[in-house]
Amino acid sequence: MIKCNDVKVCAVISRAASEKTGKDGTKFLSFSVKPTITAYNGESKEIDINVTFNGDRGRMSELTVGKRVQVTGTLSVNKRNGEVKFYLCAESVEVVSAEDTDSIEGEMTFTGKIGK
Repeated sequence: MIKCNDVKVCAVISRAASEKTGKDGTKFLSFSVKPTITAYNGESKEIDINVTFNGDRGRMSELTVGKRVQVTGTLSVNKRNGEVKFYLCAESVEVVSAEDTDSIEGEMTFTGKIGK
């Protein structure tokens, strides 16, 4: 598994926030963002990041599709069924200016095996 601590992601919300309940009965908000990442060779790719946030239901109205947010937290990268999945456990979520650009900043650590 790849884990990135203290990550800041700036992107547009692609799936509006909804309230969900965890296995232990705690409620949390869940939404998705899609930042566009540019590789060194100049190619751009949009990635889908699933975000979970211990916010209250009142925040759902501001976390709607098309709003640009900056999310701070821990990003985990997993490979399931041949597909790479990104999960961000957010500590804070802020709505930011539409002029801000897509970005991911943070430090990456590797645990376990990489590849097969």
